[in-house]
Amino acid sequence: MRKILPALLFSVASVLSAQSDEEPTSHRFGLNLQMMLPTDTAGSLYKTGYAIGIPFYFRHGRDVEGRLRVELGHFDGKSRNVYGGVETVSADTRFVGYDWLVRLGPGRDPGVDLLIGVGGAHWYQTLTRTYPAGTPNPNYTDEDYGNKVAFVLSVGFIFHINSHVGIEAKQMLTSLPNSRRDFHDADLSHTSLGVAFRF
Repeated sequence: MRKILPALLFSVASVLSAQSDEEPTSHRFGLNLQMMLPTDTAGSLYKTGYAIGIPFYFRHGRDVEGRLRVELGHFDGKSRNVYGGVETVSADTRFVGYDWLVRLGPGRDPGVDLLIGVGGAHWYQTLTRTYPAGTPNPNYTDEDYGNKVAFVLSVGFIFHINSHVGIEAKQMLTSLPNSRRDFHDADLSHTSLGVAFRF
């Protein structure tokens, strides 16, 4: 025990010394508001969308910060004419992922971070039918159109205005498990632009 105690104290001192060299992290969570534009296969199904996210931040070092991100979103569907009516497919999304924020340049507030992330998405699709189309009192019917799960790769940038507000732009690429078209065919790839707040 006497031999282990000095080694343990030395280890604790080393960790505390390393932490003192890092920049302090006073903002541990935040709120993200985003507008989304579907791309690839998703562009043929949806118009635009929005998402609300809660990020939790973790310090990895002076130049790298980690972020656990939980988001809820929605995509409005594009209308398509069918015999006697109109159909649209909308989607409600859930996303969980982890991002690495790599500082570019000497400072972060203001400054720019490179965003690289991985995660998973789950979304529900709703099919809305409008019959007959073009009449004063059409009938609307909603039904479950299915749900999907996909892997997600995120790449983008965060432009920090100050320590509390940033502009975030990223591309999220999705891929269904066992897919031959990696990160392209899961009907949820999109570009997003939004505001990131820290509290």
